[in-house]
Amino acid sequence: MQGLPPDLPLGEVIERYRDPKGVRELHAKAKAVCYCAHPIFLRASGTIDRRSTRISAEDYADRIARPCGSRIREYCEACSYLYFGDSLAIVRTGLIGGKGVPEAVGTHPKVFLTLTAPSYGPVHAGNGRCHPADEGTCIHGVSLRCGIEHAWEDPIVGAPLCSECFDSVGLILFNAHISKLWDYTLIELRRELSRIVGQTVRVGQSIVRLEYLRVFELQRRGALHAHVILRLDEASSLTADPPLGIDELVRSVAGAIPRVKVVTSVGDQALAIAWGTQRDMQVIGQDELEKVALYVAKYLSKEIGLSLGRSGAYVGPPHLIELSDVATQMMAQRRYQGLIGRRSAKSLGFSGHLLSTSRRFSVSRATLANIRREFAIAQREAQGQEADKSFISDRGFEYDGRNWASAGDAWLVAEKRRDREEARQEGKEVIREERE
Repeated sequence: MQGLPPDLPLGEVIERYRDPKGVRELHAKAKAVCYCAHPIFLRASGTIDRRSTRISAEDYADRIARPCGSRIREYCEACSYLYFGDSLAIVRTGLIGGKGVPEAVGTHPKVFLTLTAPSYGPVHAGNGRCHPADEGTCIHGVSLRCGIEHAWEDPIVGAPLCSECFDSVGLILFNAHISKLWDYTLIELRRELSRIVGQTVRVGQSIVRLEYLRVFELQRRGALHAHVILRLDEASSLTADPPLGIDELVRSVAGAIPRVKVVTSVGDQALAIAWGTQRDMQVIGQDELEKVALYVAKYLSKEIGLSLGRSGAYVGPPHLIELSDVATQMMAQRRYQGLIGRRSAKSLGFSGHLLSTSRRFSVSRATLANIRREFAIAQREAQGQEADKSFISDRGFEYDGRNWASAGDAWLVAEKRRDREEARQEGKEVIREERE
């Protein structure tokens, strides 16, 4: 029992170990929720029927548990691992096929596109020397030269050189509109492809389809940017070769992106929001499919904005906390009502979904969950166990709390989760050595 936290009630752990049956029941319950750190408990409002495809539990009678489903590793390592695995499967399947998606999509034209936010003021950089040139001072008397080589993990990376010059409100408004900006980007891309085909948008989409996967990532300065995979398909069949090639796809992106703009009003002022000038587009080759899948999927388990500390206060780099404070102040102003909410203030203005895909790009998370469930049922049947331990209620379920009953139980579940992770890593090492 090494690594005991100082605030762990050791008496609860000892008391639990005095009851071997209770320990086995706790492990069974933890296994049912994949050793989730913060399970959500539900209580049936009516009669339970053991046929559901959505809710699984182990020995819970009329009270069942669901994993929290968080994608954030710092909050729940177990659910984050599952979320990352599903994300990787979604990206990978859209690139090479499988799980119901034809493998022919692996040969279709694909590009990897990165779109960033405009500049809202100079910030400290973590790649080489930070602002080495002497550019004088700003209007507030702050030097615009730094000259220090900041380590990438240094909290100052992304912080403004002058907080007075930095347009915090503009950055937060960009984050608040980035989902709409992406919607407009899709419209322009499809228009450009239709122009290349020589048809209207409606007719063009009946000839060639643009499929996509888009992930938003938070930059160190607090602005979001987009990582996008674009794939061209023949409109009527995923197995057929598309009528356009990689050159037309590259040309459509180059022609559409500069035209994308969201024009809106904030209070009594007009606002135009567009992508920044720093963009990158790379053709995805056949030997880069796995690399791109890993690169994109890793961003989905990262925190967006700030993390909630044990004290209940948000923690993070000081400049991001200041941005969150600005967003909170904007939330209270009438001109920003309906645009900045309580949750989006923590996410620096952003309130959308991190991952978005077109319907035909890949599989869904529900499909992946069903695949796992069918696999688990097949394993239990092969071992002679009961095939299905799932439940439904004829009158639904009600929320009945979350987290394990005691800090001792939470620690025991965490220890079991760490044991599984060590075993998983050892298995990976064995497979790696066998391949070498």
